[in-house]
Amino acid sequence: MCADITGRIENSLMYCLVRIMKKKSNNRRRRLRSNETFFTHINKSSEDSVKASFVISDMIARSSIPFVEGQFVKDCMVKACKIICHEKRNSLKA
Repeated sequence: MCADITGRIENSLMYCLVRIMKKKSNNRRRRLRSNETFFTHINKSSEDSVKASFVISDMIARSSIPFVEGQFVKDCMVKACKIICHEKRNSLKA
């Protein structure tokens, strides 16, 4: 009788420990995923900035216009905005 109760208690404790370990594991996975998305976003932002820089450099090289004329600067900024911040490009066209 006593061994049966002890066995049940041990099984209950093991069950609780397994649940706690699974919960901690899930929390670690969740934190890892949030960190991954954070660093992926930073990497994407950096790539977009470099791409915009190349596009503007290409525009300057292809045209013989200096980068001080108003309309040319606006065109360059609109193209850079299309690359870097897609959702806000419509507000710059106005």
